[in-house]
Amino acid sequence: MNIVRFHGVTVAEMSEQDAVDGTWRAAARVAEVARVERPDPGRWPRLRAEGFLPKPQQITWLADVGDSEEAYLAALTPGERQKIRVARRALADEGHKVEVRDLDTALFDAFLPVYEASLARMRHGVAVAAAEREDVLADRDRYFAVCVADGPALIGCALIRREPELDTARVRFSAVDLPHREASLSRVLYLEAARVARSYGHRVFSLGKDRNLYGHISQPGLLRFKRQLGFRPSPSHHIDPATGWDQADLVLRTGDQLADPTMLLSYATDTPDTHLRLEVFTGRPDDLDLRPFAAKFPDGMRVHRTAVGDRR
Repeated sequence: MNIVRFHGVTVAEMSEQDAVDGTWRAAARVAEVARVERPDPGRWPRLRAEGFLPKPQQITWLADVGDSEEAYLAALTPGERQKIRVARRALADEGHKVEVRDLDTALFDAFLPVYEASLARMRHGVAVAAAEREDVLADRDRYFAVCVADGPALIGCALIRREPELDTARVRFSAVDLPHREASLSRVLYLEAARVARSYGHRVFSLGKDRNLYGHISQPGLLRFKRQLGFRPSPSHHIDPATGWDQADLVLRTGDQLADPTMLLSYATDTPDTHLRLEVFTGRPDDLDLRPFAAKFPDGMRVHRTAVGDRR
């Protein structure tokens, strides 16, 4: 067993044997998560019996762009369509408009302060865009940007990479300032990005990929937001074998470095396919209203009680 610190969260990495014979219990005092990397599907039932949940390491979110925006919007709930209408109206009332731009150095550097400010509001934000600046700019011909600006300053922006080999346009990075985040500007940016993807002839629009532990870097609300916008979760390595692998996780404690609740999407059966169940981990199950999540995951939802806070 190996104890590692990953972006603020302590993970006990262990072998399948350590997991199935109960050795993992020694990690409960020092780690938030016990984890088996690349578990053999033949041992998934034994791992499940110990509380470990086989899951994709990363989740990619996909939606069909449809034949038109009207067709895409028709698949959303009336409440979601109303949020988009209100956000567009508020933007127009401010005198701002959505623009599609080519990506260049000036635009990327104008985007970074908005992106880094959004990271500062996160518990464990990771500055991936800054780290990948040179690689993204070297690949700029495959990108387009959907932006809203107030004079020279960006209010919000999404950087989208075209991937014709996958028939996909994928959001790589996006950020919106705080007032406009609360006004649902992200929804407006993504609808415009889907329109541009449609105009290029791409069939699929992607809201990118997340590490499959919502409550760490990404938060549980992101699951609900992406499902509300009509995106479906898929194991990332099923789309690109170089992106991620399978893991089996047991969440031991929430409310300290992990949010309460923390959520992940596990394989609903012992077959690693796209049937993914929502797993909710909390030390306070009686205080949660999970109705907004329950109907959005057709393969079901389960609630697991955890220890709460730092017990070290």
